[in-house]
This record gives sequence, structure tokens and C-alpha cells, in this order.
Amino acid sequence: MCIYPVNNSDMPETKNSEENKSFHNYEYLCIKRFQEDVLANQDNPNEETIELWNFIKRLLETMKDLHVSRAPGLQGLFWKFRFEKRIATDLWYLVVALDKRPHNLLEFLKHELSGDISHSGTPLSRYLSRHQFQEIHLDGIFKFYDQSSLPLEIFKCTNVEVLSLKGNSLTALPPDIGRLSNLRILTLTDNCLHNSSIPFTLTFCKALSHLYLDNNLLDALPGFLLSMPQLDTVYRHGNHNYFKSTFMWYHTDIHARIRSTNTREEALRKQKGLLQPSRLQDLAVQSVIASKQNFYEPGLFPTPVADYIGRLYRCYHVCDYCNSAEPLDRPGYKVYTFKTPYLGNTCVPFQHWACSYQCAEDIERPAHAEQRSHSAQLEAAYTSYIEEVQCTGTREIAHHRRKAGGRTKRSR
Repeated sequence: MCIYPVNNSDMPETKNSEENKSFHNYEYLCIKRFQEDVLANQDNPNEETIELWNFIKRLLETMKDLHVSRAPGLQGLFWKFRFEKRIATDLWYLVVALDKRPHNLLEFLKHELSGDISHSGTPLSRYLSRHQFQEIHLDGIFKFYDQSSLPLEIFKCTNVEVLSLKGNSLTALPPDIGRLSNLRILTLTDNCLHNSSIPFTLTFCKALSHLYLDNNLLDALPGFLLSMPQLDTVYRHGNHNYFKSTFMWYHTDIHARIRSTNTREEALRKQKGLLQPSRLQDLAVQSVIASKQNFYEPGLFPTPVADYIGRLYRCYHVCDYCNSAEPLDRPGYKVYTFKTPYLGNTCVPFQHWACSYQCAEDIERPAHAEQRSHSAQLEAAYTSYIEEVQCTGTREIAHHRRKAGGRTKRSR
């Protein structure tokens, strides 16, 4: 391990400068634990936990001018302290942070333990804004059925180009994903995402070129992905037996591909809703969501207003055809379409949401016509190939027969 001085100008260059542009799960868990130990218990602070963080700060300050190659000294002292104070064994991420990011950790603790009451935001937001990371890797930070949610602070890092959220048992992706205007690669592998849990705001990420959706609960891809021409690659293996359950709609007509979402419970909720007039504030939010405009775009709305719209975004369905947004309890239509080919794949199913049957038809009819046209082209190409093979085979048989006949005559 190398312990660097606090002054950036005195800090030697690291061999892996790209690593310093990345924010990792152990850093997040470390900051989260600090917030739980210190800031969340300011009225009744736990002396043992505060002593731990102050000890780490003093230890880093003491050793900041030392350059140790393999860290046995620092780690030994830390483990000795942990044994004596009986610190819980779940502090593995703190050990990794001491090894990987000692300078960042020291800077963070000096700032947070300074007693400055002018601190704004959360410790995580201050940490992220201070370092301006280009990559965020938060793989496996939540346990199965953990009720924790993704920290929304990570979606306010506009410099982020790579975001990895693998293995977190996520059931939904926050609408705030639309804030990441520079995002190029999004990895959502090994989660519990279904079709409606991926928000339309993903289309706001105009730089997104690679999307990893392997091993989720998708029975089709969200239809709005078709409106993202910059998307070069979508990985989707391991979803409901690789979408095989959805291909039952491939050979059906338009009426079977449009499925109503209306239920008796939804009708009852709608009747109750008629008795409660909507607030003007909610109608304004609904209008903004229906416009499909990027409300996170800087300067379009004040930040508190954009945050408020983002919080309510999950309460609405967005029609894939017209500019309409409807509450979740309003009946609508699910539409299945197939794109052949899509990003080099032979056939990929998509699921859309439509606010009316007319919108559903306007989505399904052109897609079905395109599918039939492409199928006809494939059938014509296949027929031509078979005829060519048969003609070639016939010529070869005739050629072999002539050669065999010539050999027979010579033998006579």
C-alpha cells in the first residue's frame, strides 16, 4: 500500500490513473457506514464507532508521508485495533478502502469530522461531487430481498460514462437514470427487473450505446428501445428462458398481440378516483411526463421541480405512440411486436404500452407489416438458395454420370 500526502501537488502519480476515475462498491459501503455510525446518531453518538473513525483518520495522517509497498504495517494496526475493540467482521469494505483509496478516505474523514455545520447534502453527494468520477461500479451492494434502494446521488454525477449495478436484486430502475447524459455503458445483469420496471427516461441517455440486461425477469425488451438509434448492443440472455414465452405471439394476428390491462380492481379504483379531482400540480407533472421531453435537462426546470417530477414518474404509464401519460390504475393495452433483425439478432420481441386501442393498433400494424415483409424476403432468399443448391446438385450428378460413362467405355 502507498499512503500519499494530503496535498494533491505532492502526491506521486499512480500507475493506474484510470482506477482513480472509478467509484466502487467498497467506497459506497464505507461512506454509508460512516453516515450510519456518526451522522445518524449525532444526538446520541456511539463512542466506540466514533473512536474507530477518528482512529483511522489519525492513523492515515500519521502515515501519510510513508510509502509502504505491501501495507502490512497499516493493515496490521487496523486488524489489531479491530480485535481489541471487537469491531464487527462486516467492515471488510473499510479494509479495502484503506488499501485502495487511503488518500480519498483521509480527505473524506478530515472534511466530515471537522465539525463544520455548513455541510450541505449528504456525505455521499459531497464525496461524489468532490471527485467527479467517470465510472461507478456498485455491484452486489444489496443482499437478496434487501429493502434498500439505490442511492439517488449517483445519478447526479453527470460525468459518469459507465454504470454497473450487477447482482443487486433490483426490482426497478429509478427514473433518475435519465440524468446521466454522458452514460455510454449500463450494466444491469443479474437483477429482478421486468418490462415495466425500466423507465422511459432511459431514452434521455442519448450517448448510451451498450445495455446489459442478462439474467433478469424480462419477457420482452421495452418498446422504447427502438427509439434509441445510438444503442449498438443489447445483451438479454437468461430472461424467462431467453424470451421463449413471448414468441407465442409471433404467429398470431393483431387482435391477439394487443392485450388489455383492464381488471375489475382497476375499474373500481378508477371509479373512486373520479370522486377526487386532480390537483393542478399533479396535472402539470402529468403533462410534462406526457411530453416525453427530458425534464432533467439543465436550465429547463429548477432542480427541486425536476426532482419532484422524477419522484412522481413511477405513478404513470407513458404511451409508446402518442404524447400521453396515464396513472398506473388506468386501464391500457400491452402490445407485442417483433423486430427482425434487431442489432444483428434474427428476431427480438418488444413490449409496448398504449393508452388506447387505436394507439395500440398504430403501434402493432406497421410492425406486423414490416415483420411479414421481412419474412417474405427471407422465404424468397431461402427458396432461391434451395433452387440454386438443387440445380448445382443436378449438374454435379450429371457430370459424375458422364465421367462414369466415359470410364465404362474405355474399360470396354
